[in-house]
Amino acid sequence: MSEGLAASLYKKIPVNLRIIGESLLGSNAPITEKDYSDKDLQFIRQAFLKKRADNNNLENIYRNDLRDGSRMLLGDDGKLVDDTPAYKKDLARAIKSYEDTRGKTSLRYADYNDGGVPQNAGWVDQFKGSFSDNPAHRIATSLGQFNVHEGPDGELTVKDKYNWEGSDANAWEKVSAFASSLSSPEELGNVLMRTFRPNISRDVSIKLPRDVK
Repeated sequence: MSEGLAASLYKKIPVNLRIIGESLLGSNAPITEKDYSDKDLQFIRQAFLKKRADNNNLENIYRNDLRDGSRMLLGDDGKLVDDTPAYKKDLARAIKSYEDTRGKTSLRYADYNDGGVPQNAGWVDQFKGSFSDNPAHRIATSLGQFNVHEGPDGELTVKDKYNWEGSDANAWEKVSAFASSLSSPEELGNVLMRTFRPNISRDVSIKLPRDVK
């Protein structure tokens, strides 16, 4: 079998399964856009665009409320109390958080798993999700929570660390965790990595396409 054909067949394995397999074998290689299919990369980009738009809308709401809003709370005596100063302090803090992280958008699993596989799904559903036309499960089980950074030229890059912390549990706790993990391939992979490869740490640097196809 030629090297090119072998590489092509290897890429047909879903990225989440490839990455966990490589890591269990001891790979510390960076994870890049070359590990993902075009469809996966487009999915990540569209999820980012939606999350950024949601953040911008929320920031605008906060700014409008900071200027014009007020908040009344019901006191212990049953009377309304003007809580506007505290409310505006909270709004200012939230707005500053947006300003301090300008150019970085954080995504959680819940931000992009609409219609995807539930995190507590069993073996059959998770394997179906890995090979599904919907990339959500592959992204959730290879990236999970991640940050997208915007460069000055408009370049979008996912940056993260793919790693596990070793477990300091006693022998019984480890056996119990292993037994519980058998209900889910994702949990099994996590337990195996924390037990046998706790020092594996792979840099994630994924350049996203500029245009949605």
